[in-house]
Amino acid sequence: SLFPMNLPHFPANTISSFNTHIEAITAQTGCCFLDTHTKFLKSDATIFQKDGVDITDAAYEIWAHTLLVHIAFLIEND
Repeated sequence: SLFPMNLPHFPANTISSFNTHIEAITAQTGCCFLDTHTKFLKSDATIFQKDGVDITDAAYEIWAHTLLVHIAFLIEND
């Protein structure tokens, strides 16, 4: 999924809408969809650095943990 971000020239639900479409495509193609967007929204961590592009160390921690949990799930169910 796309990370939550501020896109001032687009409606507020643009990222959520893109993620919904990405999730539908992954379901159709048999790929995995990893919803990092929701993980970031539920977190109290600051996601982006002051430049608004690069993510913070805390965001990397959330992202890495989410990936590791998902990979462990895939390995366990293989």
